[in-house]
Amino acid sequence: MRYEQLTTDQRSLYDQLCCKYVLAQGFKAVKKNKGAPGIDNESIETFESCLDEELSKLSSELESWTYKPMPVRRVDEKHPHWLSLDHIVKVT
Repeated sequence: MRYEQLTTDQRSLYDQLCCKYVLAQGFKAVKKNKGAPGIDNESIETFESCLDEELSKLSSELESWTYKPMPVRRVDEKHPHWLSLDHIVKVT
């Protein structure tokens, strides 16, 4: 899907998503929740050490529709026997 195909409300939401301030708020939420490294194994501390550069790059890729998310990392966790899931997928 391209920007031109979005409705007015969707465009407004997408424009907000591309904003560095909103991306920074997302990073703060991940840091507060002690997010684990993703499939690229980059820690929060490493990402934060060049946060402005990382958020600028992400914002630019989102705005130009060139952003390619990495695959999610599968994490097998022990869970109660009554839970029917074989695994839990964490989006990283």
